[in-house]
Amino acid sequence: MDSSSEAPVPFNAAAFDDVNELYSLLVYWVTVWAGTLRQPVPGVAGRAWRSDTGRIIGLPRSTSPVDGQRLVSGLAGWLGDRLDAILSADRPDDVDAMSDAVRDVWRMNARWPRIERPSFSAMPCPRQDCGARIAVYPPTFEGDDRRVVCTAGHWYPEEEYEHLIRVFEQVAREEAKTARVAKRLAKRYGIGATT
Repeated sequence: MDSSSEAPVPFNAAAFDDVNELYSLLVYWVTVWAGTLRQPVPGVAGRAWRSDTGRIIGLPRSTSPVDGQRLVSGLAGWLGDRLDAILSADRPDDVDAMSDAVRDVWRMNARWPRIERPSFSAMPCPRQDCGARIAVYPPTFEGDDRRVVCTAGHWYPEEEYEHLIRVFEQVAREEAKTARVAKRLAKRYGIGATT
């Protein structure tokens, strides 16, 4: 199959906006601190995509994801290498403003995890006297199985977990049905708990 007949990867506008915002923040703060520390602005910051008024919009046009990571890492490294000098400069308002901007970086970082997060099963760990939450990790590569581990460390093969969850759901349905019948009988005959 040639590449022209393959479906394109869907464009993720939110990821595009976040990476450009991150790059813009880094270019801005590298430029501010380069001026304060009387150091040359890295060439990476000079090639930023800018509006007609000079406002930084984001990464240079036609930047690949690999190049984007390299550019962002380079700017973050530049700031990290000079962090002691930045914090000891007599610019507390700029340090506070940069600190506020870094909160946006943490927000973006949380929105795009690099490691798949598990989902948690409604079923507690069925091992005797355990009852811990069960984490279900997605496959890490095509053809891989999910990993099922309780927070206390009990591991379950996927097939066993599927069986256990079916039994758990069946028991839960039967308990709910029994509770509904008991509630109806209690209401009808005025005996027992009515909750």
